[in-house]
Amino acid sequence: MKSSSTLSVHQLKPFGAKLTNVDLDNPEQRDSIKKLLYENGVLLIPADRGACAGSDPISTNEHMLQLAKIFGEIENYHPVMESEDTAGKVQILETMGNTGIPADSFFFHSDMSWRADPTRACVLRASIVPPSGGNTRFRSANTMYRRLSKDIQKQLHNLDALHSLKVGYARVNRPNAVQDDVQSIHPAIIKHPDTDVPLLYLNPNFTIALVGMPEQESAELLQHIFKEIDFTDDDTLSHSWVPGDVAVWDNFGVQHQAMADYQGLRRMNRVAIRDPHLRIDRYVGENTQQGSIT
Repeated sequence: MKSSSTLSVHQLKPFGAKLTNVDLDNPEQRDSIKKLLYENGVLLIPADRGACAGSDPISTNEHMLQLAKIFGEIENYHPVMESEDTAGKVQILETMGNTGIPADSFFFHSDMSWRADPTRACVLRASIVPPSGGNTRFRSANTMYRRLSKDIQKQLHNLDALHSLKVGYARVNRPNAVQDDVQSIHPAIIKHPDTDVPLLYLNPNFTIALVGMPEQESAELLQHIFKEIDFTDDDTLSHSWVPGDVAVWDNFGVQHQAMADYQGLRRMNRVAIRDPHLRIDRYVGENTQQGSIT
C-alpha cells in the first residue's frame, strides 16, 4: 500500500473527520493530523483505504504507537487493563465472548478523569468485532456545556468535582475490578487546552460529587445536569467498527461510550497518550477567577 503526500479530510456529521490517504512518515501530514484532532474532536481512519507507514498499512502495534506519538507521550499504565507488548504501551480491551468480562460501558465518560493528569488523547483499533452492535459513540463536551442553562453554567464556573476510579467501575457492574481507589479533583468547566472553548468536565461514570456542596444537593445537581445535556442521535457521532479501523479522540473535547448491545467477542487495541506539560485550566466565565491543575 503506497500513499501520496496529500492527506484527504472528509468532514463528518455532527462533528469529527474521516482521514484517508494518510502517510505517517510525512512530517507535514503529522502536523496537520494533530491540528485536525483538536479542531474536530474525533478522527476516523478506515481500514480499507485509510493510512500507511511507509509501505505498510496501520494494522500493527508499531504503527499505532507511531500515530499516537503525534499527540504526546505514550502512557504505559492502567490499574485494570492489560498491556499487550512488553513495554506496556498497547492495551487490550476485550469483552464478551468467552472472556467473562461483560460489555459494561453504559455511560459517556472521559478516560481517566479520576487521575490528576488525565489522558490527553486515545488511539483505538478494532481487532475483533461482534457480528452486530458494539459501536463507539462520541459527544462534544462543548455542546454539552452549551446545552446547560445560563444559571447552571454560571454556578458550575466556580465549582470543582471529585472523580473516582473505584466508583466508576462499580457503576458499570464491576465492583471488584478495583481494589485501591484513585481520586482527583478537577474544575467542573474547563478550558480546552488548544482551542480555549468551554468544556463540561463532568461525566456520569467517574464524577461522584461537586466539592463543597452537601451530599444530597450535589447528587441532585449532577442528576439534573446529566438530564439537561441528554443528546439525540443527531448530536452523536456513532462509529460502526470494521476490523482494522482506527479512531483517535481528544479526551477533553469529547466524551465517548462503547455500546453494550452485543453478544460476541469484541477485542480492541488502545494506546493512551499523555501530555506532561498540560495544564487543566478552569474556564473563566462571568464572575469566575482563573485557576489550573497541572
